[in-house]
Amino acid sequence: MLTTESPHGELAAAALSHLLANTSMPVLVLGDRKPVNFPLPTKRAAPAAPGADTVQEYRPLAILEYVHSLVSAAAKTPSASTEAEHAQECR
Repeated sequence: MLTTESPHGELAAAALSHLLANTSMPVLVLGDRKPVNFPLPTKRAAPAAPGADTVQEYRPLAILEYVHSLVSAAAKTPSASTEAEHAQECR
């Protein structure tokens, strides 16, 4: 089962599969470690104990949008090596 900390490619691939099957997507939320801007679940389950792992149901498109926002933000942020190369070119 995928978790909120699974690699983005795996989350996107699973979300696409669930989207094509017209089913909701179960994701294991690890304790209270829900990533920033992770979508809200469509079916919220109460944890067995405070801070326990919980399986929540999500809309596949919401997961795809979340992954897209992460990939877009990463593409806009230049890496340190890219900045160093640009600085050398400007000399």
